[in-house]
Amino acid sequence: MRVIARESNAGRRSTAAVAMWCTLASTALAAQETSAVVLRPERVWDGTSDKAVSGWIVLVRGDRIESVGPATSLRIPADATMIELPRLTLLPGLIDAHSHLLLHPYNETSWDDQVLRESLALRTARATVHARQHCIPAGFCCVTSAPKEPATPTSD
Repeated sequence: MRVIARESNAGRRSTAAVAMWCTLASTALAAQETSAVVLRPERVWDGTSDKAVSGWIVLVRGDRIESVGPATSLRIPADATMIELPRLTLLPGLIDAHSHLLLHPYNETSWDDQVLRESLALRTARATVHARQHCIPAGFCCVTSAPKEPATPTSD
């Protein structure tokens, strides 16, 4: 949805649009929670063993993984939607505990300009876009920004 503000009541229209979107999204999520989806990849790597295993499935209900294991030992609900994923290996979400989300390449803007002149709001918006476009599609479910990176300018 694209909201363009041109009048003095644009703030109210934007708020209404956001409220409508949230209502629709929550309704869709509630509907998803009752249905089950079974992912049947070629292999699953559980993060604890040395190798990926074949013949495993992943049972998802709503926005949560309910169970993972050999297809022969898991109970699959009768109304579940089966999604075949040939030639695909599923693995747990990756965690990047040392990234620099609030910075962008120095060939675009120097470190000093980014940290001392760009607003935190701009840097946060840029980091959010980067995470959605690059981190999440690459399998990262948790990304933290490096702890020593100053989020705001400091003064002596």
